[in-house]
Amino acid sequence: MKAFAGIPGPAPSLPLGNAQDFIGRLPWEVCARYAERHGGMLVVWLLGAPTIILTDPELIWQVLEGDFDSYYKTSPRKQFLPIITDASEFIANGAEWKKKRETDPAHNAIGPRGYEIDAHAVREALTQKVRALVEATRGEPLEDVVPVIARLAFDALSIQAVGRLLEDEIFDTFQTLTKVGTDRINLPVPLPFALAGARARERWQARFESLVREIRQSPGAGRSVLHATLRVGTQLDERALATQIGNIYFGGMTSITSSVIHTLYLLTRHPDVRARVVAEVRELATRELDPALEVFESYPEFNRVVLESLRVLPPVPIYSRCSSPDRQVSLGGHVLPPNTDLLLTCWPLHRSARHWKDPERFEPDRWKGNTLAENPLGSGYFFPFGRGRRACAGSALGLLNIKMLLVSLLTASLPEVGAHQEYRGKLFFGAMHPKGMRVRFLPMG
Repeated sequence: MKAFAGIPGPAPSLPLGNAQDFIGRLPWEVCARYAERHGGMLVVWLLGAPTIILTDPELIWQVLEGDFDSYYKTSPRKQFLPIITDASEFIANGAEWKKKRETDPAHNAIGPRGYEIDAHAVREALTQKVRALVEATRGEPLEDVVPVIARLAFDALSIQAVGRLLEDEIFDTFQTLTKVGTDRINLPVPLPFALAGARARERWQARFESLVREIRQSPGAGRSVLHATLRVGTQLDERALATQIGNIYFGGMTSITSSVIHTLYLLTRHPDVRARVVAEVRELATRELDPALEVFESYPEFNRVVLESLRVLPPVPIYSRCSSPDRQVSLGGHVLPPNTDLLLTCWPLHRSARHWKDPERFEPDRWKGNTLAENPLGSGYFFPFGRGRRACAGSALGLLNIKMLLVSLLTASLPEVGAHQEYRGKLFFGAMHPKGMRVRFLPMG
């Protein structure tokens, strides 16, 4: 404990240290409360092991970018293997991370007008499914919004990733794998990878290998990340490319799902804002959707709502790092021993009263004027997709997905999410999802 004696923090108690403060609570909220009392760099003791909590934007930047080579990723690496495989940059480190970043299809399959995606096909598929949901919820709401939006997000991402909808069995396989990963990340020591998880992983891999083989025969015939990757050319062999394309889902699905749900929930709670946004996006629906993100920027109300939703309820509010395994690291005027765990959270920064006016309030109009120029994605007080060079490689694809999903939902129905319910969050596969939130898809008025 001597190495951390100069770092403030709550007093630990035996035998759990400060771990009891996290039991039954959301870790990012606990970290925010600690920061109010102890500042932007503090130490807690979890089962006898020290963890540094950072909520200072400058120190977070130093870890994620300024002193990049002095930190690496451990958690959730061990919990997500082999669901997300070692082929993914998400859980790689060092030179391997750089190599995998350079070959990441989600990062590299970009043409002169952005991702080569059939936006019309996405909208048509989602519109049909939303109309079915309108019929299904005419009587009573569905009790859990998460699997409903997750399936829509899965379908949209499938068209964008591989150019088609995938089978129910493959979606169920995805659900199995993300549940296994969630169970493992929510325990102090990850459970062994169960046989059911291993079989699901084999089915997942086999399906994407078959897609690579099929699409390789005519890569010019479709518009998707996989089609574009094969047209441009890749160093990856068939198995590795299939793994990378499959990993896109694990890297983006949970955050896309939560972002869409959060936006619909906030719009439900603010019907005046929702009415303006619905009018705007339904006017958008009369035009041919361009796959480039820029098309949405000409619809200011809608764009401001998405930004404000990402600020108020960020999809991934907490990150982890570990200091260098073989040397001491200097951070914030303190010397950290090798292999010191760190937790970094955007939660209190997105809600900082020193930076944002009335920060707890959902106020899309705060993004008028120069706010986005002063607080771009990945900046000190606004990083819902991470910061620095390890920020989400597929953030552009993810943001495109979020916006296309919302446009499709709001033009085919009037989604009502969590009406008369207070938000209760949970950690699901590294993202923040609502717990026990109902949903109805009202017919268009």
